[in-house]
Amino acid sequence: MDMKQRLIRAMRDLVQRRGYSAVSYADVAERVKLRKASIHHHFPAKADLAAAVARAYREEIDAPLRAAEENGASPARIIEVYLEGFAACAAEGERVCLIGALAADQLNLEGAVQDEVRTFFAAHQDILTRTIRRGQESGAFRRDLPAENLARLFSSTCQGALLVGRATSGDTPFAAIAATLKAVLAAR
Repeated sequence: MDMKQRLIRAMRDLVQRRGYSAVSYADVAERVKLRKASIHHHFPAKADLAAAVARAYREEIDAPLRAAEENGASPARIIEVYLEGFAACAAEGERVCLIGALAADQLNLEGAVQDEVRTFFAAHQDILTRTIRRGQESGAFRRDLPAENLARLFSSTCQGALLVGRATSGDTPFAAIAATLKAVLAAR
């Protein structure tokens, strides 16, 4: 793994555990055993590193969703893939979704990082809305609520579940929340 990738990985882990505002270049430098000044060679500012981290995370999280959609997976399977990403994050305990952690610091983020956060949420809203709409059209998902609202419910609940799970030491397992979301979505 090259130094840029090591820096991205270290920053990602720190932000997921502590939040953006609580992470400094000194923290990242300590993690990768590099002088703080050397990080500036790869990423001139913290915002440059954070934007690269958010972009890499978005690509990683979106890849299985895009693949499922492109391979013609059923709407139910695409929803499963979406939930699996959050379940994996929940299983790590102290971590939350990187984009959720960044969103919590939205007012402290520089423009490029804010753009990455918005892009992540917009992309997820789009794929969830398309998926839910397809499920509604096939009769697999409930039709009495707009697909856009159900998509927002899914996204918001998953993000919130990770934050609350961390604050409550996982009192409610993510699997129970995912099962409830799927039940809300199911055709009646």
